[in-house]
Amino acid sequence: MAHPAFQYEWPSDMHPLGFVFLHPPFDEVRSTCTFDGKQIDALAKHVFDDLGAVLPEFESRQASITLDVERAGVGEDYDRAVDGVKMTIEVTAPIRIVGGMLPPGLALVDGRIIGKPEQSGRWQVDLQIGPQYHYQGPLNDGPVGSYNRGSWVDIRTPIQFPTAAASLRDLDEDQIAALRAGLAELDEEQQTTQAGGEE
Repeated sequence: MAHPAFQYEWPSDMHPLGFVFLHPPFDEVRSTCTFDGKQIDALAKHVFDDLGAVLPEFESRQASITLDVERAGVGEDYDRAVDGVKMTIEVTAPIRIVGGMLPPGLALVDGRIIGKPEQSGRWQVDLQIGPQYHYQGPLNDGPVGSYNRGSWVDIRTPIQFPTAAASLRDLDEDQIAALRAGLAELDEEQQTTQAGGEE
């Protein structure tokens, strides 16, 4: 199954979750590390197979919740798990608000809505449950790999794809004429260079 953070073909001879170690982002001091293919494979085997780590829930999804704050609850401690999200370490998925807003005084922290509401009322909140980042592959149309760099970008940033190579059939008459003129000029330069070398 493809992971929503990585929608690319991954080499079948490498650990299937090795892509998580492609081009880690910079930290606060702008340092980063990169791994070659063998390092990626060994690290993935160690982390996922030997140590038993798992990725968050694979199915990215959206959910809407309604929060009711009664007048008696204003200023009181509020703590509620986001509906429909299992909060065990193995399956916790990152959650962020994509629409609506929480009641003033409340915040979304590690899959729970906590705080002290500052006013009563009803709020509708739209959530995205799934990865926070996805992988932007290289734009040179080559295979993703440790030496063909891409980067992890915010999940809200649309993925770009390599532009298709232009075909001669797509050119208009002016472009064809300019191409012919450029080729003729290049031929003339090469003939001049060759003639000069023969003397």
